[in-house]
Amino acid sequence: MRDEPNRGGPCSYPKKHTMFTHILPFIESGNIYNSLNFNFTSKNTQNTTGFSQNINGYICPSDIRATPNDPTKGQIPTPFGSYGMNIGVTEVIFYGYYAGVYGDVTSGSCEALPAYQDGPFGKSNSYRFADITDGLSNTVFVGEQSRFKGEPDSPFQFWSVGSVWIGTVGDYRPTAFGYTVPNINAPLQNYTADLLIQGNIQTWWQDPRAAYYGGFGFRSFHSGGANFVMGDGSARFIKQSINPVTYRGVGTRAGAEVISSDSL
Repeated sequence: MRDEPNRGGPCSYPKKHTMFTHILPFIESGNIYNSLNFNFTSKNTQNTTGFSQNINGYICPSDIRATPNDPTKGQIPTPFGSYGMNIGVTEVIFYGYYAGVYGDVTSGSCEALPAYQDGPFGKSNSYRFADITDGLSNTVFVGEQSRFKGEPDSPFQFWSVGSVWIGTVGDYRPTAFGYTVPNINAPLQNYTADLLIQGNIQTWWQDPRAAYYGGFGFRSFHSGGANFVMGDGSARFIKQSINPVTYRGVGTRAGAEVISSDSL
């Protein structure tokens, strides 16, 4: 396991706190929120107290529990979670690397990245309801991201934007967010994301292999699909047999796709 480094590109997200951290005061966990120091990263020892806590509402009963790190051994605590923000279909993890290497990926600058992110959340930003022009009821905000069977415990957690290398199969496993590109409940693969993306952050999903790249997607231990929260606050169980075009459509915030009420 290892953190996905910036690898020489210009983009980074140094604090790595996520939506799940920022909404703590609104889910009766203000005491945990107040224990966090946002001047430090989510993996800094200054935040040991806050990240020593698990929140039951962030954990699906069907998920495989992770063994928490032991702060007495110098490890940063990692609260466990079963959910991830929806970041859409445009690839953002490797953006900094490819912008730095190729120079002509989008504009080649981090400042331009938000303009190319198409989900309701981004790697380092979020959007107002007014920006969700596809409609809140037609846009996935959060989905299940259960652990894979046999997945090793991670030094990261879903309160922190990061990614984990699952060394046994060579797949990237982002924490805190996922794409509505891989099929729901798709398995891990023995090829890396680099093979799919290769600088094409906006069109990587057109590679047929992307539909089966489970480490980038949403998944659960429920039979036949996974649970999602839409922008209007409603919860939906979306079948893994959903039409990929529809699934990617509900993953974008302003793609102007036409989604029928019976297609989810």
